[in-house]
Amino acid sequence: MSGARGRAFYDLEIYKEYEAISDLVWDEVESWSHWHKAVNGTQLIRAVDSIGANIAESVGRGHFKDSIKFLYYSRASLTESQHWLRRATRRGLVRSAFADQLRNASVIVLKR
Repeated sequence: MSGARGRAFYDLEIYKEYEAISDLVWDEVESWSHWHKAVNGTQLIRAVDSIGANIAESVGRGHFKDSIKFLYYSRASLTESQHWLRRATRRGLVRSAFADQLRNASVIVLKR
């Protein structure tokens, strides 16, 4: 699907960054125990996936205001992702190398 300027959502740099982060999170959570996946992992994956999904949906909207609304949803999903990452870090579920990768990502800030 192309937006008003003819660019597909998957060509947007911000979308590509969140797609890569989503894959990193998926790979990290995959190694967790069933209990940790059920309690924290599912929430984290859904929140991170929702960031890119809302960016993609904003491109497909026909009106500017509608597109902006979905970008706001994307921002809210980012905030939720930060929450679940903080919980996972506090609970000792996240490997330090993984936390460092996310801290270095330009689009997610993981603060202690």
